[in-house]
Amino acid sequence: MSKEVALLPNIRDRLDDALKAGKTADEVEIRIEESETTHIGFQKESLETLDKGLSAGGSVRALLNGSWGFVSFNSLDNLPRRVEEAIAMAKAVGQGNAKLGGQDAHIESVPIDLKRDPRDVSIGETIDMMRNYNDIILKTDGIVSTSGHYVHFHYRRAFANKTGSFVESEKMRATVILMGVAVDSDRMPQETRDFANTLYDYDHLVGRESLAHDIARKALETAKSPKVKAGVYPVICGPQMTGTFIHEAFGHLSEADFVHENPDWKEILKIGRKMGREFLNITDGGLVPGQGGSLKYDDEGTPCTITYLVKDGILNGRLHSRETAAMMNEMPTGNARAQNYRFPPIVRMTNTSIEPGPNTLEEMLADIKYGIYAVKPHGGQTSFEQFTFGAGEAFEIVDGKIGQRLRNVSISGNLFKTLENIDMIANDREWESVGYCGKGEQMAPVGTGGPHIRIMDCVVGGES
Repeated sequence: MSKEVALLPNIRDRLDDALKAGKTADEVEIRIEESETTHIGFQKESLETLDKGLSAGGSVRALLNGSWGFVSFNSLDNLPRRVEEAIAMAKAVGQGNAKLGGQDAHIESVPIDLKRDPRDVSIGETIDMMRNYNDIILKTDGIVSTSGHYVHFHYRRAFANKTGSFVESEKMRATVILMGVAVDSDRMPQETRDFANTLYDYDHLVGRESLAHDIARKALETAKSPKVKAGVYPVICGPQMTGTFIHEAFGHLSEADFVHENPDWKEILKIGRKMGREFLNITDGGLVPGQGGSLKYDDEGTPCTITYLVKDGILNGRLHSRETAAMMNEMPTGNARAQNYRFPPIVRMTNTSIEPGPNTLEEMLADIKYGIYAVKPHGGQTSFEQFTFGAGEAFEIVDGKIGQRLRNVSISGNLFKTLENIDMIANDREWESVGYCGKGEQMAPVGTGGPHIRIMDCVVGGES
């Protein structure tokens, strides 16, 4: 490649030398990382958070006799000793059941092409930008509270294993998140939030005054809007709502460590099960370009893929690490991810989406006498196949037309019944790449996406 990731000098030679200490292990992985983070936060008129962090370190994971040993460290001195320590920890655990499938060796440098690097922008310039956006919302008549956050991370990583892989990678994300709060007739707060996000160019976040104005306007409109009446309605989900729904309600159930560790769910989520109509397709993959979970290799050095979890309405696959793939006699999918060098990789989603379908939004609306249009998500919870999501922005549908704005809208139901009740999928799709996904005390950047979908007979919570 014409470019390489700028990490430590001679890092490959140092890792290859350290791996020589792992001759007795079945597998040894070494990860080295340098990262930079910035967080600027406003609460109303006050600058309350101003953090900048630099971190460097590494970890070794060793597999011996079916058990893992893991050590992390901040000093890169004496890496062979760290390998020996990880092997000793695996030996101390005793005989285990872990195993790995075969893996080809991959050697590659995967840099990013930044237009304007956020690291080259002064803290003062970013504070002024965020203060401007926050003030636009706060100074709007009727707004009672605001928050504004700028969050940036940039990391460089090197990975090597006993199999022979050596992968260097680099990733950046900078995000502006803004919120405005108004109060309704019951003096209850009604908040609206939105964001701007970039993986390549700080200037994409500049000049976003219209975003701030829209947030203030929508918060005020929501505060004045009627509450939705609870009931069962046809619901059209906007792309952001679709993406969050499929990530939270379905994606976590597709992670193979969950399936493998729960025998009942192994039967429930048996490959070949009918999940929806023939136009329902659900994917996850790191190879989706330019999204929050986009990766060429995961944190085990496995090439990322795009996996069809559901294809033509049939359960088709699940997300794997090398270990879960071997234990379930399936193929790795490149979904082993770690928050940073302090954590071992676990099975995680990357970019999860319902694929576009054959319909249009106009076709979805046409025959609805009364229904709900849920545009954006706002919080929620899942418990196995049961889910509840709030709608941060929602409207009523009357006689095939989008009507007035509504507040206090939530949708809930059983995942499998809901998937069966999706009777139309639009031919559009949008991605949201601002989110982080939590699992096993780790956070990982992800992308969620989807088109408009129509769900018949959906439970809508609100005023009874």
